[in-house]
Amino acid sequence: MDIKLLTIDDDPIYHVIIKSMAKQFSLDNLIFALNGQKAMNLLEELVQNGEHLPNVILLDLNMPYVNGWEFLNWYQPFLENIEERPKLYICSSSDDVTDIQQSKNYNCVTGYFTKPLSKESFEQVITE
Repeated sequence: MDIKLLTIDDDPIYHVIIKSMAKQFSLDNLIFALNGQKAMNLLEELVQNGEHLPNVILLDLNMPYVNGWEFLNWYQPFLENIEERPKLYICSSSDDVTDIQQSKNYNCVTGYFTKPLSKESFEQVITE
């Protein structure tokens, strides 16, 4: 599969888990950002350099500096001039109904998963 996957999460252990699952599906184009600000900088840089954005983004909600909600508030207008839009999935330890409902207010959010992301959920994310 030729998929570029961006994981935005402040937990380095979660990065290891994603790398392990990606290896099972022969994915090797992985990008990691430890918070929303780093991800924003990365995406802006990709656009400025004329490079493709990731096909899939996994976004945590609870992070330092710029959290997932702040990232989404920046990201949704950022997409206005982007033709090929990544599929963005929230992957959070929060199973709070309020968070799940709030995520539906963003048309850029494809889905919501609670951590830990199962192998089946990961496969769904990369094959949809």
